[in-house]
Amino acid sequence: MAALEARERGDIAKAERLFLIARNRDPRALAPHFFLAEYYVVTGRLRQGLAEIASLARLAPGGAAASAPFIAQVARDDARWPAIRAVFA
Repeated sequence: MAALEARERGDIAKAERLFLIARNRDPRALAPHFFLAEYYVVTGRLRQGLAEIASLARLAPGGAAASAPFIAQVARDDARWPAIRAVFA
């Protein structure tokens, strides 16, 4: 997959574009959601990252249980709670 190759080369902007295209072509594919969730949270786009995590929780087998530790880690910062509430409420 070209998106993974771009990520491996360190071309994160291209990887993001390609993962967005992949997600839009196949909204049930897990790989784009995983990459985008991590990328958005790391780059401070918390609401977008949490939306991707919510998608993973719905799509992946055992997704809700698997995503809970990550959400708990994000929630350690009280300033992030409004974004969490907005996405999961």
